[in-house]
Amino acid sequence: MSRLSAITREGRGFTLVELLVAIAVAIILMGCLAAIYSTGAQITGHAMERVEAWREARGVLGLLERDLKHLGMPGAVGNGEARVPLLAISKTAEGGREMQFLAMSADTVGRVRYRCVWNPEGKTWCLKRSWHAGLQGDDAWIEEEVAGHLWDFTIRSGDSGGDNIEYYDRLPPWVEVRFRVVGERVAARLKHLPVTAETWGKVSDPVYRQVIEPCQQEFVLKVRLAMAQKRL
Repeated sequence: MSRLSAITREGRGFTLVELLVAIAVAIILMGCLAAIYSTGAQITGHAMERVEAWREARGVLGLLERDLKHLGMPGAVGNGEARVPLLAISKTAEGGREMQFLAMSADTVGRVRYRCVWNPEGKTWCLKRSWHAGLQGDDAWIEEEVAGHLWDFTIRSGDSGGDNIEYYDRLPPWVEVRFRVVGERVAARLKHLPVTAETWGKVSDPVYRQVIEPCQQEFVLKVRLAMAQKRL
């Protein structure tokens, strides 16, 4: 009889309490693994979106540097031409920034304008570049969009900190351009969210904190114009 009791005790299996404990431990482990996977996927996604932002900005940086290096020299425009600033930095009506300057190539002198404007359809700020093959009139600008998800576009000259500056007879020692940018996938998500022009600069906004801020990249371009000063 005692032998039969021993066999029964050995083959009785798990109790209900043991099963509940095992299930609880399994659930905790699965939750931990899911959290690790979710965090890893999120980090990977943000890294890919930052790479997209870098690709978006790379072309803008190259274009800005090229144009600024061709900035017109003081005295390049003859006395008979209309007096236009060599470099002008100002605010747009929408609250963005605008930079306009004379650019010279081997045989032409024209005006180049960069301005950051709000795109209500895409719910993003964008950077536009315009070219005017002359010194007078405002009806012949050829405009193109060079970046579709770029904002906080600021321009600072080496000898002034104001918002509206014009240089006629001289150039500053350098010009610094700053901006922030996100990639295409972030912009696509924002189209389905309550986004306004103010959202892009409002750090307390949930959309900014959760969607824009983790994937944004900030870029700074500083172009020295010392050679331009020497050619006065």
